Amino acid sequence: MGLHTWIPEATGTDDRSATADNMVDIIAVQWLGANPYFTWVRKIRMENNDVKEVMWLRDLLPACIPHARIATFSYPSDWFRYRRGVKKSLRELGEQLLNVLELDRKKCNATHRPIIFIGHSMGGLALVLASNRPEFQNIKSFTAGIVFLGTPHGGTDLAGYASFIAKVKGNDTTLVQSLKSSDENLLVLSQDFAFGYRHLSIMCFYETMQTGYLGGHTKIQEDTDHSGLNKFSGADDPNFKVVRSVIENMVWEIPQMNSVDKKTDKLHQKIDFVKLPVAKGASFDSHIEEHDSKCLANTRVELQRQVKEWAKDRNGKPIFWLNGMAGSEKSTIARAIARLFADEGQLGASFFFKRGDGDRGTASRFLTTIATGLMANVPGLIPGITKAIDADPAISKKTLKDQFEKLVLHPFLEIKRTPPKGLGLIIVIDALDKCEREKDKQVILQLLAQTKGPGPGWLRVFVTSRPELPIRPGFKNMRDGTYQDLTLHDIAKETVEQDLALFLEHELKMVSEEHSPPLGWPSKGQIKALVNMAIPLLIFAATACRYIGDKRDDPRKRLEIVLQYETAKHVSQLDKTYLPILNQLLDDEDGLDIERWTSEFREIVGSIVVLESPLSIGSLANLLNIPKEDASCRLDLLNSVLNIPIDEDMPIRLLHSTFRDFLLDIQKRGKSPFWINEKETHKRLASKCLLLLSSPKGLRQNMCNLTRSGIIRSDIDLISNGLSLEVRYACRYWVHHLEQSGDRICDGDLVHTFLQKHLLYWLEAMSLMGEASESIHIINSQQSLTDLTIFGIRHNGKRFVLRNRSIPEDAPPQLYSPALIFDPEMSIIRTTFDDHIPIWVTRLPKMQKDWNALMQTLGGHSNTVKVVAFLPDGQLVAFASKDDMLRLWDPGTGSCRSRLEGHSDAVSAVAFSPGRPAGSICVEGQNGPALGR
Repeated sequence: MGLHTWIPEATGTDDRSATADNMVDIIAVQWLGANPYFTWVRKIRMENNDVKEVMWLRDLLPACIPHARIATFSYPSDWFRYRRGVKKSLRELGEQLLNVLELDRKKCNATHRPIIFIGHSMGGLALVLASNRPEFQNIKSFTAGIVFLGTPHGGTDLAGYASFIAKVKGNDTTLVQSLKSSDENLLVLSQDFAFGYRHLSIMCFYETMQTGYLGGHTKIQEDTDHSGLNKFSGADDPNFKVVRSVIENMVWEIPQMNSVDKKTDKLHQKIDFVKLPVAKGASFDSHIEEHDSKCLANTRVELQRQVKEWAKDRNGKPIFWLNGMAGSEKSTIARAIARLFADEGQLGASFFFKRGDGDRGTASRFLTTIATGLMANVPGLIPGITKAIDADPAISKKTLKDQFEKLVLHPFLEIKRTPPKGLGLIIVIDALDKCEREKDKQVILQLLAQTKGPGPGWLRVFVTSRPELPIRPGFKNMRDGTYQDLTLHDIAKETVEQDLALFLEHELKMVSEEHSPPLGWPSKGQIKALVNMAIPLLIFAATACRYIGDKRDDPRKRLEIVLQYETAKHVSQLDKTYLPILNQLLDDEDGLDIERWTSEFREIVGSIVVLESPLSIGSLANLLNIPKEDASCRLDLLNSVLNIPIDEDMPIRLLHSTFRDFLLDIQKRGKSPFWINEKETHKRLASKCLLLLSSPKGLRQNMCNLTRSGIIRSDIDLISNGLSLEVRYACRYWVHHLEQSGDRICDGDLVHTFLQKHLLYWLEAMSLMGEASESIHIINSQQSLTDLTIFGIRHNGKRFVLRNRSIPEDAPPQLYSPALIFDPEMSIIRTTFDDHIPIWVTRLPKMQKDWNALMQTLGGHSNTVKVVAFLPDGQLVAFASKDDMLRLWDPGTGSCRSRLEGHSDAVSAVAFSPGRPAGSICVEGQNGPALGR
């Protein structure tokens, strides 16, 4: 019993194990009832009938990991044989292992050496149960990876049988009692373990009949039985190759981890405290999208095969573009592809765009979210990414080009070691067409094309989108060999029909089990009719199944309603998808009730459809100023098209973007009672936002009730301090809704009144939300909407923010002092809000009468600025200095968009290209010219 070292031999003369910095401890733990040696041995009968024993930890692994100390831990685990010897729980056996390992590492002065654990079956579970004990924090901190071989993290049904056998034999049952699959403590401990070690590379290997899965970590299935997961015939054994590759990858990442800090807990702090802003819900495994449609087994087989072949081909094209029409379930496929690569340890990061879902609808947090995912999955990238953030803390506000180069491309180039053969890294980007700004889509495609150039050839990008402008020409303009594409509507009709039939049979079988309709429902003919109705708009199938399976009605009746549209004339596929659901809302209603119902539908559902960021039912009701009960009642029958969470604090979301397309289709104007006038809805929402902000529940001075004006923004809790979600939404998006409505701001109207009375409060709220820079963009966007009277208010607001830029960003309460105090005496902001100057200011400083020509001061250079150049459209200005630096500024907001480095002497000339590619810049210095973008 104890720790047995196989490589190097346990002779006590092993100098390497104690001194080499690149050493790693590989510790293997046996399963219950197993022999500590033969657990890892496969016996092979030779041609001369001799039996060869292959102990892979001793005979195979050292050739792959030459600088490792490899040991096994044995313990009295045979509950079947020992009547008195096994009175310990599995947790106690795990603690015994970690105690022995801790003492051994101290003895050889190797407490800082990285560890990789290999746990077979219950041996892996012993690690889980003991690992979070505080006395083993050092071992936890230096654990570099864990390989689970068939570990039943959720317990096993065999434990009950084993307990029964042990009792019959008179043996102690302590060891097996806690392993039952119904044991809640075991499930909780496994979940805690998965979360506590979420930063680690953890691989879970399972046999063909799975014994369990550790949530949140990578799963790999092997073609073997439970006892075969830990035994291999030789170096060419296919299963050994997979396990070897995983362990090699873990060892490969160790130097990258150490380069951040010798102590692994510092590495964890780097991940936790980098704090790049991320788009909530954008990753493929987000809880928000947990219940969306998924690809069933044996569907999309050929498509997945093509994607896997692309990913494996190291000489292949760096981008795979999957395109298809609306409703062809591209997001479902993308989620399946992301899960596939995550299970194989190849997923670097993912971003799923979604229009009208806050940051998921724009590119503002696209690359910071990707970078955060990469850090979690590839620790070797952390030094490069943290270096970029340290050099420019505002990198998340810079151009997409800067973010891509400094947070993604350059960190990859700085990794000095190449990954193990065959392991590529995949970034999955879904629904690029849902990114709002056309120029952002173009820039993203230009940046993705750079993966073709010099650098990490193993970085690949999987992209889905509709084949529309500007994405289609964006791909066509890429260099030859940059991308491989697949169009969903080019897939053979027979394949699509087969996948649809499997999906419908599976979903309606589940409906049948819940409702118990007559035997034989649905019929083969009904399934066939649904398949024909679905092609090629596959979202039809998922929506129809949700509608048919609604527990509030008879599924047979609902299926008949859907099939009525099979032969309907002059009806589009979207009509067939959504009219059965919407028409039921008007059943048994008379004329007056229909008019009232459809009016409320347009107000409530129309608002949900055009919101820029989803709101909970309570926040939506408060924004629209209607009772929450009314909103709940109107949405009660729309679970087939809306994701309406049971938790009323969670936001309501569209289940698919085609529902939005259907409701806003201009061709339905005057024909459908459900048609939503998009401009009118935006106009109504803009008005509702301003009314809320102007109400007692809206904006006021010091709305978070702060006790001192010097408190910094990061220390303010918006939720507990009263800045509600609906107020934050109204602050952020009232101008957007006004723009989309096409209305102008007129003298004396609601907007004019709001600006006169609440402009400073609004700036305070935006600053509290961390949106001070965005407030400048919002003020600028009003320019085309205002007349001369209101122009003065808007212009003064912009000057006020630009001049006092650092104050709202750092300490929002100080907008009232000193920002207001040092405003020009005749400025509209000061004269309007002079009664808000703190009473303790008894004497005001003498200031200039009005604003002068100086709009703002742009700093940052450490030496004289020699050259200034403007982009032809005035959107960027370049400053070149004697400090060998060129900075690009946004003159509208005063923010630094990019820093260009590389010259060894002063930059002497700068010019923007007026043609294509737009934004190209030529820089001249003593060491020659350079061209950038």
